[in-house]
Amino acid sequence: MDKPTQIKKDGKTINFTYGPENMRYKQVNGSVTTYYSDKLYEEETDGSKTTWRAFIDDIAVISQTTNEGATIRYTHRDRLGSARIFSDHNGYATAQRNFDPFGKPRLASGDLKPYGNS
Repeated sequence: MDKPTQIKKDGKTINFTYGPENMRYKQVNGSVTTYYSDKLYEEETDGSKTTWRAFIDDIAVISQTTNEGATIRYTHRDRLGSARIFSDHNGYATAQRNFDPFGKPRLASGDLKPYGNS
């Protein structure tokens, strides 16, 4: 298996656990533990707060956090298949992602996002 079980950087440690067929099913990042079930469902626990997300193909994400209502976000993809815009149930854009031609994340201004100390 050539997948990482632990990544350490800048004093932070993330641990990964894999199941059958080398599919990741658990990630621990500090106090946050995330469980994955294939690519369709994930559950994130941070103390007494739990957030679950159900992915409906590449069309939408339904999520709910402890003591909060459920929300649905629709994904809008560019012609290369990258999820660029997320909208709510009314069609209003709630988030936007921009990429350069090689997939590197960009700011809305078009500038490259800073990475590390650069």
